[in-house]
Formats: sequence, structure tokens, C-alpha cells
Amino acid sequence: MNKLDQFLNLMQLDLTREKLVVAVSGGPDSMALVDMLKDQYQLVVAHFDHQLRPQSYLETSLLTEYCQKYNLELVTEKWQHGPLQSGIEAKARTARYEFLKRVCQQKQAKYLLTAHHSDDYLENILIKLLRSGDINEMASLKLKGKMGKITILRPLIFYQKSELLAYVKAGDLPYIDDETNFEDDTLRNRLRHYVVPKLKQENPDLSDQTRRFAMQAEVNNEFAEKICQLLPLEPFLGQWRIQKNKLADFSSVAIRRYFELQIYRHYHQRCHLNDELTAGAFSLIAYQNYYYLINQAEINFTAQKKVVLERPFSFSGRRYLLSLNREAGNLIAKFSAPKELTFGSIKAEKLLLKNGQHAKNKKFFAQAQIPALLRSQALTFFAQGVPVWVENSYCNQIKSKDFLTYYLFLLN
Repeated sequence: MNKLDQFLNLMQLDLTREKLVVAVSGGPDSMALVDMLKDQYQLVVAHFDHQLRPQSYLETSLLTEYCQKYNLELVTEKWQHGPLQSGIEAKARTARYEFLKRVCQQKQAKYLLTAHHSDDYLENILIKLLRSGDINEMASLKLKGKMGKITILRPLIFYQKSELLAYVKAGDLPYIDDETNFEDDTLRNRLRHYVVPKLKQENPDLSDQTRRFAMQAEVNNEFAEKICQLLPLEPFLGQWRIQKNKLADFSSVAIRRYFELQIYRHYHQRCHLNDELTAGAFSLIAYQNYYYLINQAEINFTAQKKVVLERPFSFSGRRYLLSLNREAGNLIAKFSAPKELTFGSIKAEKLLLKNGQHAKNKKFFAQAQIPALLRSQALTFFAQGVPVWVENSYCNQIKSKDFLTYYLFLLN
């Protein structure tokens, strides 16, 4: 069994009846990949010309000739990038994957294959170790990843660069070397030229250990994802929370990692919670019986606005409907209050009690286990400026025959 079949067997994949989109640059790695696949699988060769080098058109010419020779479907596109600016490498990668995603969608292909190999993976580990030390980022080159509904496979992970070069030379396959790979202006190239060869001298089995790390990282990520699914956060006032007792057996480090994964799960942002349990706009707050995950970029104070009955309105990223009719739907509150209500955020003020006395609203918020940072996000209805209902914490306790009965629905 060759190493490519070994990968497919490990992933428990049978792709013989699938249409596969293969990302091919024209370099030796991707040419080796498409050549290994061409006799057994239905391929669509996808090539994205970044137009960052004067001779990049030669790659398209090479692939056109190769695909015609073996009767392979070829899809190409040129990147119209305009004037070159900083961050061009990241922008080029984004544009390339957007192209590959479009090709998969147009060809109704569920699988995208790239030619990343074990040396690429090792370089990625070193880069992420230097930049962040985040194990999730180190394992960002997943053996089997997702891009929407498309599954990304990296079937050359068991091959070293030297093995792929030997393959293309033995098969007399055409390829083009990107001359920028020989320059030392990027961190990846410096690691590739100077650091990785030294590491391989120290340990000839480094590639095997890199593959072992890759597979173990995949397993760790699967378990972490499963934990996040089994212990989901609940939405609360436009943010997220979970009962402390559900994480009682977690160490402080594990709790921090759990919420970092939840941030990525809900906001698609990789981040690291520091000792103050903040990361950019994100804050982790332990308050009474809950942990609250708060995105402070979404926290705002809403001035009072008039309520129009039977018409949806938005508050703090959520949509509501206030009605006089009890309808089928997600009813979250029923309360009595005067006519002509307004809604908005509540300030620090007192709320009317049934006995005619008043109590500070922070008392009700504390009883409802709502931390101070979230209190402006509690939808509040006012009658002539007086609060008559506060989400999750207070309801008007005074009754009158002149009051109307309101039904509040959450629409999303």
C-alpha cells in the first residue's frame, strides 16, 4: 500500500465514485499529487494564477498541456489583485481558497485535495510555535478539514518533500519551481532553508514524528469539539453562559481552553484568554452560578424608542414582537402595563414593588444572576419613563383595570 492509499485508509475514505477537485500550482508537490490520482479517480484540476510573478503564466501553459495529454478537466483563473500592498500573502491565500470553493460548488464536488506534505506541516508547527504557541493553530493544516460543506483533504501528509521530488523526477513529470521559494524574505522560507534541515540532522525520524503529531492533534481537536457539543453554551441576553457546576471538574487551564474553543465555535476567531480572562473584545466573567462569555463589541446602551404593537423590532441584536394576542410561537413573557410603551436599556434606577415601595434594579439583576456588564442588554419596557418590565429580572407588580395584557415573542 502506497502512502496516499495509507492516508485514505486511515481516513476511512473511498473516493472512487467521487469527483475530486485538486488544487494544482504547477510545482512538484501538486504535480505529484495529481499524477498519483489521475488513473484511479475522477479529477478536476484547479489552478489559480496569482499573477505575482512575471512568469506565472508558464504554470497555466504547463498544466494545459499536461491535462490535455491525460484528458483531465482543467479550471483556471487569474487574480485581479490591483496594486500590491502589505499582507499580500494572506490576501492571496484567501483569494485562492475562494476560487477553489467556487470550483467545488460549480462542479458539485464534495472534496478538495491539496498537496501539503509532512515538511509543510512541520514548518506550520514551527511558525505557529514562534507566533502564538496555540496548539489549535499548530494543527491548522488539518488532515481532514472543512470549508463550509466542502471537505478538504491533505493526502500527502505521509510524504516528505524529498520523496515527492524523487517521484516527479522518476516519472519525468513537468513542473515549475516558484523562485520566491528560494528567497529568505519570509519566515517560512527561512525555516525551510536553515532550521528544518538542522532538525532533520538531529533526528532523521522527524518526519515520522511530525505525522504522529498531526494525527494526535486531529484526535485532540475531535475530542475538544465533542466536549463543546456535549457542554454547549446557552444564549443569554445576546451573549453566552454556562452553569459553573457543568465545568466543576475542569482545571482553570481547561476552562480557559474550553472558552477559547467556544469563541472560535461561535465567532470564528482564534484567541487566547489572558490572566484577566480577556482577549480583545471578549471577556469571561464568573458571576454567582454562571460563567458568562461576553463580546464587549456587541454591548451597547439603547435609548428609549416607541413600541409599535404587532410590528417586529430589534434590540441588542435580537428581534422581538410585542402583541396583544397570544399567538403560537416563542412566547417569552406576559405582563400587564399601561398603553403606549417605549423600550430600551435601563439605567441604575429604582423599580416599583407591590407594596408601593421601591427597590434598586441592581437587586433584581443580582437575584437573576445578571452581571453588571450585561444589564444594559436586558430589554426593558417603560410606561411614561417608568420601567414596567425588565427581561429576565422584573415584571410590574401593580395591577389596574386600565392596563393592557401584553405578550412578548422572541423572533430569533
